[in-house]
This record gives sequence, C-alpha cells and structure tokens, in this order.
Amino acid sequence: MNTAKVVTGWGVSSGWTSAARTKLLSSCQNVILRTVAGDPSYANRARALPEKNLIEQELQLWLTTPRTAKLWIEVGNEPNISAYNQDYTYAYRWHLDNTLNWLRQAAPNVNVIAPAFLLGKPHGQKQFLSVCADVFEKYDAIAVHMYEHDSFVKTEQKHGTTGQYEEFLQLYAKFNKPIIISEIGINDPDTAQTIKGRRYKALVTRKVKPVLPKNVVGMIVYHFCAAEDIDPQYHFGRLAQTAYRV
Repeated sequence: MNTAKVVTGWGVSSGWTSAARTKLLSSCQNVILRTVAGDPSYANRARALPEKNLIEQELQLWLTTPRTAKLWIEVGNEPNISAYNQDYTYAYRWHLDNTLNWLRQAAPNVNVIAPAFLLGKPHGQKQFLSVCADVFEKYDAIAVHMYEHDSFVKTEQKHGTTGQYEEFLQLYAKFNKPIIISEIGINDPDTAQTIKGRRYKALVTRKVKPVLPKNVVGMIVYHFCAAEDIDPQYHFGRLAQTAYRV
C-alpha cells in the first residue's frame, strides 16, 4: 500500500496546514488529491461544477508544497449523485475540459484523473459518461468508485450484491487508458476486518472472476480513519491491513 487519497476540504482535525501537507506529500509514493469543486454532494451543491477558478483556489497551496510523492489530482466526485440533468451534464463536461487545460499549464508534472460516478443504481451514469467520454479520454486516468455488501465473489455474498462491480466492467470496457479505483469499500459491519482485507487482496491480485481489467492500475480502500468514528463499517484498520499484506 503505497498510495493515499485525501480531499482538499477535509481529512485531518488540524486542517491541511503547511506541516500536514508536507508530511503527507513526503510519506507516500503516490498521493491522490480529490477536489471539492465538482462534488455536488458538498455544501448543498455550492461547488457542484469543477470550475477552474474554484479548483485553482483549492490547489494553490498544495501545488507549491515541497513533495517527494507523485501527485495525482482527481477532479470532482460522483457528479451523477442526483437525478440526471442534461444542462448540468453539459456544463460539467465544459468545466472538466477547461480545468484540465488549465492544469496542463499550471501543473505539467501532475497527473489528472477524471471523476468517478455513483454506480449500482440508475443515476444517469450511462448518459453522463456518454456526454463526457471525449473529455475523459484527455485525462491521464479515470476514477471509479465501487462498493459491495460483503464480497466481490458471488458465492461468498450473504446479503446479495450492489451490482457495482459488474456495472463497472460493462460501463468502462471501452476505455483503454489507466483506471484507478479511487474508492472501494465492503460495507457489511459484521464482516470481520481480516476477511475484508483478504477479499480486497483477492480482487486486486485478480483472483476474483471476472478478473479486473489489465488497465486497472490502482485501488484505494475507503477508508482509514484513526478514530474509527466515521463510517466505521468501512474502516480499514490494522487487522485488515495485516490480512491484506499476508
């Protein structure tokens, strides 16, 4: 595990101070920095579009912080979280393109990741991806979010399935560029962390069938929380990490 993902708007109790940014950017091989702008679930849609001026404000201090880590910028988050809206979709596409053009100039050494969609239920993800596909192709990688109740293997599933793994395989098959599963979680609180750790490892080492496509190059487990008080059903603690490494 050599990659950490954080969000510009939250993550540590002290806030993202200069010391906190420097420590993070020097302690991992890769850091994925996800923007708040472009996340319609944040602050009552106050930053629902990935507007260049908002993202520039969010990234200003991060881009000037000394780092040894390879920095990735994930632009936006689950834009289809609400019912499909054509006007919003086309506006989102325009801002994705405009923001990418700015990042290519402002931070040419940073890799940029197109946002992930909410999968599993019909939220207009197919329409959204169809509209934005040409812009996604310009990005260095594409993010995917994927959750399951207790296992990614059908014969191990005790609580049915979210269907998100199967939808991911179908929806993103047309892309040949790198895909990063920037959020993945097993959400059953009764599944032991050791079991969760082994199930994540089975997926990433391609022991689960159908296997992950070859262009999936990274996976971020949601989530590690030191206090274990936020969404504890997803917590990836020491027991899960130990099981993952075995």
